[in-house]
Amino acid sequence: MKTANISVTVVVMLGLLILASASHAQERLKKIRITYPTESIAVLPLFAAVKWKTFEENDLLAEIIQARSQVANAALASGEIGYFAGVGPASVSATLRGLQSRAVWFASDEIVYLLLARPEFANIRDLRNKKIGLTGLGGTSHVALQIAMESMGENPKNFIYLSITAAQTMAALETGVIDAALLSPRPMIFTPRKRGFAKCSTPAPMPGCLSAV
Repeated sequence: MKTANISVTVVVMLGLLILASASHAQERLKKIRITYPTESIAVLPLFAAVKWKTFEENDLLAEIIQARSQVANAALASGEIGYFAGVGPASVSATLRGLQSRAVWFASDEIVYLLLARPEFANIRDLRNKKIGLTGLGGTSHVALQIAMESMGENPKNFIYLSITAAQTMAALETGVIDAALLSPRPMIFTPRKRGFAKCSTPAPMPGCLSAV
């Protein structure tokens, strides 16, 4: 009986030592909050860093939070978050209004979007006066699309833009609420491709519309 009691005591003590060690390890890590505007390939490095424990190796305990640019910039200004993984028109506007910030890391030196349209549209010209869904009017995707259109000889004013969430995009395309949508590359792209939505070229026609911007 004494042997059994001793064994239980040893196990309990080992457990307490492990918990104490884990607690100490957590305490030595500096807690930081990082927000990102939307799910896209651009924020993949953040989640990879969490998965590979890159933050912990640098004595950081990172909390990754999704937040719209306007909310994130306000939280950054108030000190509620330490970092915002996203730079676009909202960030530039916040800087012009006096937000003190500094760029510390870049995941990419260029932005990439996909213009996804219903199968009946053969190229970008067919989308004139048609409805294009965007995750945010006046945001990075909107500005990038307009710049891309101008580079292809199109007038951005010849298209209709609607603000729509990424979660609503597929249903909106299938029901015809919108004729096309500008999306960041991510796993959800593969589902529309299987349903007939394809790449958009200019000016050569092809079945559907999906092009890099």
